[in-house]
Amino acid sequence: ERHRLTEGQGNGKDKAEDSREAWGEAAGKGAALIEFQKRGLHVGVVRQLFNLWPAPMALRVVRENPYMLLWKVSGVGFLTADHIAMKLGIPQDSMMRLSAALHYVLDMAEQEGHCYLPEDDLLRKTLTELKMDVPLKRLEEALDWLEVEEQISREASPGAEGEFLVYRKVTHVSEITLAKHLRRIAAHEKKAVAWLDEAFDAFEKKRGISSLHHCQRAALKI
Repeated sequence: ERHRLTEGQGNGKDKAEDSREAWGEAAGKGAALIEFQKRGLHVGVVRQLFNLWPAPMALRVVRENPYMLLWKVSGVGFLTADHIAMKLGIPQDSMMRLSAALHYVLDMAEQEGHCYLPEDDLLRKTLTELKMDVPLKRLEEALDWLEVEEQISREASPGAEGEFLVYRKVTHVSEITLAKHLRRIAAHEKKAVAWLDEAFDAFEKKRGISSLHHCQRAALKI
């Protein structure tokens, strides 16, 4: 019986206490595993959760926001997280659910090689992903909320007046930073090329060469 684990003296009692703690931890994991499996999570996903948090905390985190599974563990898609959320009684039009769906659609777009989605496309695809009747206005409110929380960025489309492109914030910042670096490199190369042209002119004058062929100049610049 469990209480007998603490019987004993000295080192034996210490070992019994350790055994009791291990038994309690194993029992907690077992109970959490059963609850997670009832909610549709397979063992591999549950193990990832236990690597992140102790069993009781893992249960609490998932109960508070099952959509965090999308970003904390691999092997969980929106449908699985949404199924858990519905069982927990999270409203269909909750800001938590709609913002998670918007994030998920943007993530999927990035995996297909897109840095952004036009806002109309994002809203349409998200409504399809939700598979339930959610007012478009409510989804637009969720998108506005994500922008206020600085989780997404909107940028006016250069090709269509009144259309906006929607990025995940981290992706937008990365794109802007990369563009700055590329402009800096291009400006540096332009200066270097100008300097080389001056050097070529001086070389031709010194050697009495009428002019280097443009292919020769290009080869020397490489």
